[in-house]
Amino acid sequence: MTSHLFPNQRCVGGGEGGAIYAAEQDGKFYAFTDESASMDMLSEEDAADLADDLANSAPAEFNSAEARDRYLIERYGAFLGRGVELWPAESRKSVAGMLLRAVTFAADKHRHQRRKDADASPYINHPIALANVLANEGGVDDVVVLCAAILHDTIEDTETTAADIEILFGAKVSSIVLEVTDDKSLPKEVRKQLQIDHAPHLSPEAKLVKLADKISNLRDILASPPADWTIQRKQEYFDWAAAVVSGVRGIHPQLESVFDALYARRAELH
Repeated sequence: MTSHLFPNQRCVGGGEGGAIYAAEQDGKFYAFTDESASMDMLSEEDAADLADDLANSAPAEFNSAEARDRYLIERYGAFLGRGVELWPAESRKSVAGMLLRAVTFAADKHRHQRRKDADASPYINHPIALANVLANEGGVDDVVVLCAAILHDTIEDTETTAADIEILFGAKVSSIVLEVTDDKSLPKEVRKQLQIDHAPHLSPEAKLVKLADKISNLRDILASPPADWTIQRKQEYFDWAAAVVSGVRGIHPQLESVFDALYARRAELH
């Protein structure tokens, strides 16, 4: 059971001892875990040590909240969570909690971004839609795959790094997200061809994320396409998505049928 000791506390990771929380109050920095015996915070000595470290660090050393949290976990992980590796498979005790952490993380990273549809809907709607396709249409219950779906655009479209995801969600989630991340330094047409070329060689988990991504995008184009897209551009996207999906076929026949039904509506594009 999560203890709410501070109004501004944040979950910054987890280990065998449960989730690790951090909070700042009256100029002091505190950390504690879900499952410590008595919900104790850091010892007075350790808390003072950590507060001094943070206070005396050059601003450049902690240029983001994530950098500060990473420092906290790396230095005090053994004390707080009895292990620095965060959320290993054997200690994921709350699927719902991990998914909500992924949604919260993605929502923050995508907070200034909008989709290309006519209504400019919040970007976070898209990764949530992917997870919904996988879980509620495909029956996928692997929390690693669902988290990767929610986080799949964070490296490509935000300042998030693979290390950030690994620290908070584990190496497997980070690996899947990297597999479905385009190299934005390449021309768009090259990136699109690489998606087709790489699709057959993706891991099974990445194939599921890729398939759900294309299902979600076809639905969005049918329901609310970008206002400036011509019929030809919409049709070309459908054809390109079909070429990508051809490389992941066999991974989930039920979801492939969902994609095929959407592609069959290509003639409705206008």
